[in-house]
Amino acid sequence: MATWIFFPVYVAFKNILLFVLSGIAAYTEDTTCVGFARLGSEDQLVVAGSMKQLLEVDFGLPLHCLVIVGDTHPVEEEMLDFYKLAKNQGQA
Repeated sequence: MATWIFFPVYVAFKNILLFVLSGIAAYTEDTTCVGFARLGSEDQLVVAGSMKQLLEVDFGLPLHCLVIVGDTHPVEEEMLDFYKLAKNQGQA
């Protein structure tokens, strides 16, 4: 039987930012991303912000998903704004 190991969103950000800091990534710490946790459950969490901001968010228990945002449509921007983390906020 396979053992599944899941890692939280912040681990993904830390790994991506290692490449950013080395200068070989297409992203920066200011790249907009969305972190998801436990989608479809009563305690789901959706938070949008920069990689640097989301690195500090406690997404809680798995399952987690990370989306790196590219070019967006104005309607998509509205939804991102709805879930955007406040600049001075470390928790969602």
